[in-house]
Amino acid sequence: MEVEFYRDSDVAFEAFKAGEFDIYIEHQAKNWANGYNFPAMRRGDVIKAQIPHQIPTPSQGLFMNTRRPTFADVKVREALG
Repeated sequence: MEVEFYRDSDVAFEAFKAGEFDIYIEHQAKNWANGYNFPAMRRGDVIKAQIPHQIPTPSQGLFMNTRRPTFADVKVREALG
């Protein structure tokens, strides 16, 4: 087994598409939706599959203290969102 490390996920995805390695775990919804239209995929050499798991999904969000004058303005909150 050989392990290669890519610091840039875009470079890693391009290497996967070129056949440089066999398994790629997708972390970007944009790639999952639009990035899998390449020759190996069309030939059936690459299988795109969602593997279910029981691990809680992390979430991300902005939490603003609306009691502070800066964040009390709706337009400021909309702009940050």
